[in-house]
Amino acid sequence: MSEAHYFIGIPLSPSLQQRLGFIQDKVAPYVSYKKWTNHQDFHITLTFLGSVAENKIEELRDRMRRLGKVGASFSLPLTGLGTFGEHDQPRVLWAGVEKVDALVQLYTGVSEECEKAGYPKEKRSYSPHITLAKKWKGDQQLRKPLDEIVEFEETYVVDHFSLFRIHPGTTPMYEEVEKFMLEEEA
Repeated sequence: MSEAHYFIGIPLSPSLQQRLGFIQDKVAPYVSYKKWTNHQDFHITLTFLGSVAENKIEELRDRMRRLGKVGASFSLPLTGLGTFGEHDQPRVLWAGVEKVDALVQLYTGVSEECEKAGYPKEKRSYSPHITLAKKWKGDQQLRKPLDEIVEFEETYVVDHFSLFRIHPGTTPMYEEVEKFMLEEEA
């Protein structure tokens, strides 16, 4: 039996998921993507772990529980839409996440604990975002600047982060295995 794939991330509230789904609907006529993220799968990735042996899961859970006890909840501004890839045919459409100090500290703590558990450190710089769509179809170019289609500005309170298991081919695709609560905001 093959090992399951996991990541650690910040789940979003149902109301924010709904708002982002509305944004997808407004943007869809102007872009050309093969894969739109299911509303229940919206999240902010902290660390992608890839394949994890079942006997290593408990160690990861313990490390994240301890990390959650020393972290504090925080407000996270979400703003605007953007893309990764070529301007006219971007490979990923995302909702912006401000890289506030508390988010960077949480990301750093999660990365360090995962590295101690034997998982490789991410080589790319951290670029927090919420993926709305990916895999450009190639049948048209971006037909209108994103900021002319919809304005997006929210503040989200992060009070926990989670370990997710990936179930390819299912909807939703991400299963929240365990929540790691952060202390109350100061």
